[in-house]
Amino acid sequence: MDVMLLKNNDGFWLPYDVMLKLKNDGKLELGINNELARSLAENGVTSNKSSASAAYFFWLTIAFSIVIYSIYLSFTARWWSFIVGYLIAGVIYNANKKGAAQNYLGVAIQDEGLYNKIMMLKGWMYNINAGEMPNLQQYYLKK
Repeated sequence: MDVMLLKNNDGFWLPYDVMLKLKNDGKLELGINNELARSLAENGVTSNKSSASAAYFFWLTIAFSIVIYSIYLSFTARWWSFIVGYLIAGVIYNANKKGAAQNYLGVAIQDEGLYNKIMMLKGWMYNINAGEMPNLQQYYLKK
């Protein structure tokens, strides 16, 4: 089964109810860029149904604290501690970005308002079965 990747950025605007029907039928997978999700979390764009922004800031604080503590250990214990701290913080930071994206995907499926906010930011990516494309041509914006 062929799958096509369509993006809001390319002029494809899929209404919430159509997206939900296709997703429930197993014909669509919704996606969001990790960097956009990070930006949304940092700017507090979220839903009443989600604590995605709070979770993002919690893990960001943990990663930052590890870096600071590892710098402290570099002066007081082992000089190479900061290297380990940066590596651990980097892993946490990358996992945090991916987690934020997953949180936004989960909430957007339940919250039409958040889905539409992210669509207005041209942030959605859709993996759609190629067989559905003739039915979805109407959702391309004319340039």
